[in-house]
Amino acid sequence: MKLYKKTLFLIFIGSSIFGHVALGQQITYPTRQIKDRSFAIIVDNRTYAQCKEELTLYRQVVEKEGLPTFIVSGNWSSPEQVKIEIFKLYKIHKLEGIVLIGDIPIVMVRKGQHLATAFKMHEKLDIRESSIPSDRFYDDFDLTFDFIKKDEKDSLLFYYNLGINSANKIQSEIYSARIKPIAAEGKNSYQQISHYLKKVITAHTENNRISNVLTYLGDGTLSNSLAAWTPELYRLEEQFPNTFKSGKQAQSFRFDSWNYPKDELINQFRRKDLDIAFIHEHGMPEHMFISGDIPSQYLEEHFQALQYSLKKLAGRLINDSKAQGKFYDTYVSKYNLAPSILDGYDSRDFKEQDSLRNNRQGIVVTEVDEIKPNVRLTIFDACYNGDFREKDYIAGRFIFSQGKALVALANSVSILQDVNTTHLIGTLGMGVSVGKWAQQNYVLESHLIGDPTFTFAKNSGEDWSWVFREKNNRKLVAALRKAQKADARNIIFTQLYKNNFAGLPKLLAKEYHQSNYVTTRYTCLHLANLIGGDFQLNMLKRSCKDSDEFIRRHSINTMSKVGHPSLLPYILEAYIENQQASRVLFSIKMSLYSFNQKLIKEEAEKVFAQAPVVDKTKFKEKFYDDQFQGFYQNLDSIIFDSKNSLRTLAISSLKNVNYHPSVDKYLTMVKDNKEDVTMRIAMLQSLAWFGQSYRKMEILQACEEIANATDIPEEVKTQALRTLNILK
Repeated sequence: MKLYKKTLFLIFIGSSIFGHVALGQQITYPTRQIKDRSFAIIVDNRTYAQCKEELTLYRQVVEKEGLPTFIVSGNWSSPEQVKIEIFKLYKIHKLEGIVLIGDIPIVMVRKGQHLATAFKMHEKLDIRESSIPSDRFYDDFDLTFDFIKKDEKDSLLFYYNLGINSANKIQSEIYSARIKPIAAEGKNSYQQISHYLKKVITAHTENNRISNVLTYLGDGTLSNSLAAWTPELYRLEEQFPNTFKSGKQAQSFRFDSWNYPKDELINQFRRKDLDIAFIHEHGMPEHMFISGDIPSQYLEEHFQALQYSLKKLAGRLINDSKAQGKFYDTYVSKYNLAPSILDGYDSRDFKEQDSLRNNRQGIVVTEVDEIKPNVRLTIFDACYNGDFREKDYIAGRFIFSQGKALVALANSVSILQDVNTTHLIGTLGMGVSVGKWAQQNYVLESHLIGDPTFTFAKNSGEDWSWVFREKNNRKLVAALRKAQKADARNIIFTQLYKNNFAGLPKLLAKEYHQSNYVTTRYTCLHLANLIGGDFQLNMLKRSCKDSDEFIRRHSINTMSKVGHPSLLPYILEAYIENQQASRVLFSIKMSLYSFNQKLIKEEAEKVFAQAPVVDKTKFKEKFYDDQFQGFYQNLDSIIFDSKNSLRTLAISSLKNVNYHPSVDKYLTMVKDNKEDVTMRIAMLQSLAWFGQSYRKMEILQACEEIANATDIPEEVKTQALRTLNILK
């Protein structure tokens, strides 16, 4: 048991001695005997008083399914107060998950961006906007936090730094979800929760198998790549074979399937038989960006599209006569266009036309009530749609609507596009609850909104939910011999990893070579990346040539984080082999920024000489022209120029592009007392993102030397210690 868990244990022993009355908590115990697991409803006192009947019925229906359930109500004045109660239940009563209902404190995490997939806002900016709302505070007991302050305007928000000695890998011991009502005109919080719980109770009594799924790709997602979008259905067919018996059961379309696909997407959301929707789009808390500008086909349409785009741009950029002149020079005169092309750009008619078009390209929160979505589980693969710090947010609108929508997986801040949102989702047809599935895929910003105990009816007689609780590796290996379904095998491999099974690398290598399941080969790759070392290197060299686009793309992205020179020829070969896969090409371009240019050219000469292309010289020149340009292509020239105004930005960019060849130079910089302290701290912060680098040990050693030095400024030593603990 780690020190933090011991500290929590001592705290809850003390609080148990003094009882709950002083703290204002009340616990309603389960009516079923607790054997191997339990669940807890955490609710504030006001919500409990107003919704007691529905909360009691909710507990009853969950217990009827075999899950003993607590109700813990309180006047929660701090996140720690809530967490202590949760940890008590975990230690004493084998708690497997929680749902936070009503006004439960929201933890706003700082100094933890390395645990998020994409969010990298500078923390000197507005504290509310540059923090990450995260319930990992409540469900991952190895993460430690240092309190900063309570928000001055919003009494639910509490700011914390991730502790300097915290664990730096998310491995939540329990699952969690939130049921936080919408705060908008005409909305009553308690009525929303009561109505929602009533439909949850009804859903638990239904025998709902996964038989209908939807996938949608919004404009600008995955580089609009057909090669990236198309394979998703093949993966889902492995995970939900029963949903591919007819065209209706597995629907999949994109932003360009219609000029305005919004209406069809709404029709899909309203389907009473739709079980799961995967929505890949760009988002904000109150907005789903469904589609973009209409593609033009003919000359007249091309002109109209050009005119519309210029007018829209003019409306944003022209605010005085000087700006107007600059705009005309840049966008009109330069291309010999008539000035009249902009006529009416600031007119009321054009603004109304633009507003109507924008409305047809997205869904906003106020429209969800009219849509009344019925889809049981919605996965918002988008930024901010699950930002529950806001009064109104898309995911919340879905579950609180008058439709049958029940649960949403959504993100509280920005999310990386290259995330596998379908990982292990086939287990939802094998007796695994939505909460238990989500727990396997948590990142700092991902959250379940709604009831985490909801479980679809099994698609067959097999129940594989026991695997997540199994500690006996022999039993798991024996089960592997019998497991036929892809995700049944995948969760066994996942549990073996959690159990530190020594023979796992050998099993994974064999499975990757033999398996016809894309989802299983991905699981092998995913676990190899967690294991690291030579096993990871060898797996990447094979997986970058996989038949599945996502596995190839994920492999290339990981290669850039590892940075070992032996991977370079494989990336260059992937460039030749993936000319039809634009998202993979984008990953290759970004990945190569992590390697030395001279070495790239040396290897490219060898690899391209064997390329099966018509004109090898032209092909190679195009590659060089594309690759050796842009901000990232020579970050060091900016980083080591003390007078360059972009120096801070260049150092921060190392979080996106881990440039491994210069690690020794970066370490010299952070040790140099003549160097600006702010830049040294910024560099140490960026080096914390080199967690998979083949040069990680050098960084660890340097950070340890700095942390123990006597002649280094204290703030530099503190950051060195934080980076050291992140990389361990």
